[in-house]
Amino acid sequence: MWDSYYNNASGTWTIYYNSPFIYREFKIKIANSLITSAWGQNYTTIGCTVTNESFIWNSKQATYRLNYESMGMTSGIAVLQATMEGSTLHTYAN
Repeated sequence: MWDSYYNNASGTWTIYYNSPFIYREFKIKIANSLITSAWGQNYTTIGCTVTNESFIWNSKQATYRLNYESMGMTSGIAVLQATMEGSTLHTYAN
């Protein structure tokens, strides 16, 4: 799991995380402590298959979810998230 905080966040950010199975990323633009746009969600896998994906965002949060299966033995949900908490950007991945 990854959890980070960035004070006084503004401008364009690339939110990304690389796990042993899935690299995933998206971009957000922050102005006046709000997420004004989010785009560019994408992933790359090694040894697993993505069975479903969703990307939603609003002025406070952007979330990219991927359901995956690894060689038919393991399955799970990979989450990558950016949340504005006041002027602080909180990023999270599992």
